[in-house]
Amino acid sequence: HSFPHRLHACDAAAFTRDTAVFWVSSNGCTSKADVKPFITRLRDSAVITLRRVDEDQCSQPRSDGVQLQWSFEELGLPPGAEVSVNNPYMMRPEDKPKEAS
Repeated sequence: HSFPHRLHACDAAAFTRDTAVFWVSSNGCTSKADVKPFITRLRDSAVITLRRVDEDQCSQPRSDGVQLQWSFEELGLPPGAEVSVNNPYMMRPEDKPKEAS
């Protein structure tokens, strides 16, 4: 069956001069092949949107998610490109700001 490409929530993202690294939620079987980056070019920057192309049907959720990495070359971006992420960020309970007492 075909799985609709759905926006994938990110736990975190980081960029070096020529690499994009994402931490995404996983039920235990998410790999780079299951998530596809789509690039939207703006005048002087690029926006990366991660979409899940194959469902992770495993039942052993990884609390820390999985790290997926793409080089800017893989993404068709020049080294040093200014990039941002279009995906929603998931706040884990332990990441939420604590109430001041």
